Amino acid sequence: MSVQASEFAVAIVGAGAAGASLAASLARKGLKTALIDPRSPHERDFRAEKITPAQWEAVGRIGLQEAMRPALTFEPRVWVARRGRLIDKCASGNWNFRYPLLIDALRGAARAEPNVEFIEQRVAEIVPSEGSQQIRLADGRQLTARLVAIATGVGGFLPKELGFERRLVFARHSVSIGFDMAPLGRKRFDFPALTYHSERASDRLAYLSLFPIGETMRANMFVYRNAADPWLALMQSSPEAALRDIMPGLPRLIGGFLVRDALSLRPVDLYRMERVRRPGVVLIGDCFGTACPASGSGLDKVFSDVARLSAHAPGWLATPGMSAEKIAAFYDDSQKIAADADSLARSRKLREMSTQAALPWRLRRDLRFYAQTARGIFRAAVHA
Repeated sequence: MSVQASEFAVAIVGAGAAGASLAASLARKGLKTALIDPRSPHERDFRAEKITPAQWEAVGRIGLQEAMRPALTFEPRVWVARRGRLIDKCASGNWNFRYPLLIDALRGAARAEPNVEFIEQRVAEIVPSEGSQQIRLADGRQLTARLVAIATGVGGFLPKELGFERRLVFARHSVSIGFDMAPLGRKRFDFPALTYHSERASDRLAYLSLFPIGETMRANMFVYRNAADPWLALMQSSPEAALRDIMPGLPRLIGGFLVRDALSLRPVDLYRMERVRRPGVVLIGDCFGTACPASGSGLDKVFSDVARLSAHAPGWLATPGMSAEKIAAFYDDSQKIAADADSLARSRKLREMSTQAALPWRLRRDLRFYAQTARGIFRAAVHA
């Protein structure tokens, strides 16, 4: 069911994880919401593919667990390897998914809300003000909304057109690689899920994560290399050889393997938007600032933004106008600030822990290895 109107309390541009979640959340608070995106169903895309237990709790707080569940595969266990050795078998509790299917599930949840109108169209222009925001669609239709939330991710021209400024924090921070794997000579792998950490700092690898989605073993790998790196070229032409090169202990742990589909490569720059305290328009998710996918904090930021904007927006809409002072309350929210700062800190620390060869970092890696090995030995003894 959908409303048929050109005037809305909130218009959300972009129906990815942030935009679709926000639409459902605001609609449940009684706010008439437009969710605008030109792509439906969602096109193939390589983004987040796992939800951690803490993120799953955040999903529950915004009331979207049941909507997301059909698109997810739950895996309660994970094996952990460091320095080419299996050192622990522990609880995981992660929910795994194909990003387009998850987004379609979230859009379905939003569409099911009577206060949401899904508009499959591109936004051509936004004219903001301290009163109502004017939105012109590519097909010529005009919409009016008290508040506009832009959730277009790392792409899109609207933030720049509106005068927001992107500040580069770390260019070419990392490269995320996604692909499916299959075992050779047997029906399935012997492990439930596996996180394989780098063996040498010189490999510039954070980790390889193997996890099930349905009957498929999915692989996410995160490296700190530039686009011209010969290893990335090898990964695209001969992925099995490239994996053995960077992780020589991997075949010993998982047996023979085959990379089944075309690789998805996603270079990541870390940035934050500036000059954001403007009337009528707010930026959320990756549109406001990116996280390194290796840190696993991207969805933390998304669900934090959705929760905090859902908390602020009803109060803003209860009084006239949509001033910059109102919008600033979202950016100055202590929980949002903490989530953004934690994401950036985790992104930087993981890169340094994975690549730095100086003695302090070697000692930290040694400490982590021995601590996790000890936990693994203790866990195995308890469950023997």
